[in-house]
Amino acid sequence: MDNDISEFVGRMQQFIEEQNIRFVDVKYTDLFGRLYHVTLPVSRFGERLFSQGVGFDSSNIPGFLDVASGDMILVPDPETFFVDPFFDPPAVSCFATVMNARTHKVFDGYPREILSRAVEYLKKSGIADRALFLPEFEFYLFNDAVFRTTKRSSAYFFDSIEASWSDAEERNHGYAILDGKGYHIAPPADVHFKFRSKLVELIESADIPVRYHHHEVGEAAQEEIEILPLDALSAADAVILVKYFARMLAKDYGIFACFMPKPLYGAAGSGMHYHQILLKGDKPVFYDDSTGYPNLSRIATNYICGLLTHGRALAALTNPTTNSFKRLVEGYEAPTRLFFGFANRCAAVRIPRYANLPNEKRFEYRPPDATANPYLAIAGMIMAGIDGIERDILPTEENMFGPINGSVDALPEEKRAKIASLPRNLLEAADALVSDHSFLTAGEVFSEAVIEKIVEKEKKEHKELLLYPHPREMELYFDI
Repeated sequence: MDNDISEFVGRMQQFIEEQNIRFVDVKYTDLFGRLYHVTLPVSRFGERLFSQGVGFDSSNIPGFLDVASGDMILVPDPETFFVDPFFDPPAVSCFATVMNARTHKVFDGYPREILSRAVEYLKKSGIADRALFLPEFEFYLFNDAVFRTTKRSSAYFFDSIEASWSDAEERNHGYAILDGKGYHIAPPADVHFKFRSKLVELIESADIPVRYHHHEVGEAAQEEIEILPLDALSAADAVILVKYFARMLAKDYGIFACFMPKPLYGAAGSGMHYHQILLKGDKPVFYDDSTGYPNLSRIATNYICGLLTHGRALAALTNPTTNSFKRLVEGYEAPTRLFFGFANRCAAVRIPRYANLPNEKRFEYRPPDATANPYLAIAGMIMAGIDGIERDILPTEENMFGPINGSVDALPEEKRAKIASLPRNLLEAADALVSDHSFLTAGEVFSEAVIEKIVEKEKKEHKELLLYPHPREMELYFDI
């Protein structure tokens, strides 16, 4: 390992000199997915940085340690270096491993470490050697975004020059997008296509391969970028970086990138569907052309049923905000019930019709959104899938997991009643996690302490939002 670090440092120092790099930016997230960083002059880059790290007070980072035991260090991960396009003077950037300053052991509550343990648990199970994930990025680009809350006032205002209701003077006259008609719309109605192309260039410069980009359904400049499958840890890193790149580039353009699941009433929500593939050696674990139903192996069906069995608890990881549940409602191609289907966009798990070759065989889990910490969300999905495989969970008439390829409303009432629903709000999700998390703590992947911190935060935020008077309430009830 020491020789590997020495070789890496030597290569990087040559690159740093050739490219006139002046800084090293070390990035990490808190337990809940918010990005943090610390920037070092390039003179600090050397082997000592990888052995001693950078000290910091973790008691200031949500979900980490308290004041009494808060000293930790950030050790750069040599596998994650890239040139950060937003630094001037130039900087290389990387993700860090968070370690205890005294023992130099990895902090077991660090989200990247939790995902690493989930991947190792998968390998030890013998089910697969690799888990690949393909996240879809949906987000809005607003020309204006203002919000404010005090004890005596609350308000927010978004505007988009693409929307038919825009108040902006520079709105897209003559080419406004009608409600729900934005999918794949072409320029000039698609105002921000150049922004997306530039964003894709930046994403690929960080070695994140992109499949495509396009305008999404939402009229107010809803965008989508889809990357190609990556190993689980790299996919989670990519989620953090794509959001970072989108927000930074939007700032340069004088606009705002919003990844909230439901920023606009009555408009399309933004999800983050995760396509999933397991490989054992070079063999795709989810493919079996002898099964009939879209070439899914029994293990794939087990994995899917694991996701559905634990879907309500998973929501605390994949949909961890009060805003998440404003998206998970009927009428907007968002899943509300826990079943799977072939090419069914109302299902929690969709098997794509177009991905039917052995090395492409996958399915997507559709409930998640971009407010999730991707390390925890992906780790949770892996653990739920493993549990489904180890318990050989299959669809039955009692659990009604599927396959359901048509509308759920077309089913008889007695069958519809058996289909489990996703939580209706954040409190239900937190309570589900309290009652169902042994699949996460298997193999000590998640600790009880991490589960408790997640539940505590979500219950607190649910209660806080209930107590705030809402502007719409003033319109409905002020004069009663």
